[in-house]
Amino acid sequence: MTDDAAFGVLDRVGKSFAGPGRGTPDIVALQDVSYSFKQGELVALLGPSGCGKTTLLRIIGGFEEPTAGEVLIAGRDVLSDPPYRRRTNMIFQHLALFPHMSVAENVAFGLEMKKLDQGKIKAKVGSMNAATRLGRGPTMYTASDMNTVAKSSQSVNRTMGRPIGLTGCRSIAS
Repeated sequence: MTDDAAFGVLDRVGKSFAGPGRGTPDIVALQDVSYSFKQGELVALLGPSGCGKTTLLRIIGGFEEPTAGEVLIAGRDVLSDPPYRRRTNMIFQHLALFPHMSVAENVAFGLEMKKLDQGKIKAKVGSMNAATRLGRGPTMYTASDMNTVAKSSQSVNRTMGRPIGLTGCRSIAS
């Protein structure tokens, strides 16, 4: 599947896991998944539990290797790139916020890992903190607060010129 206007391309992506015991067949999680998306496009994956939504997102983000297919971002095969070089962001369904960090520290973490200038980090984090108005520690967050912090972190950590947001969605029918 090739689309000249596409920013990201999934081409015949597949993933199988070894069966539970000797002589048992492999478990096919994904089979021949192809899709292309434009830069900045929001895509939601909906489906029942166990249909491969998270597996596909983990493959795109570099946390899982496919058993077949290609993943292209900005026209480049990224399968050999580690997650931190993929220029993608992922918000997990069960949000992993650092409990020992404030909202600002959680939001700034990715920017600090990219070794951005401290002035830029402060400006980006300051604008997000003003928008979220969350001042307490993560142990006091509601689920909605945690989602807001995770989205804020994803927003400030967008790769300049090439933002991709990967959000695991749960189907209403699940």
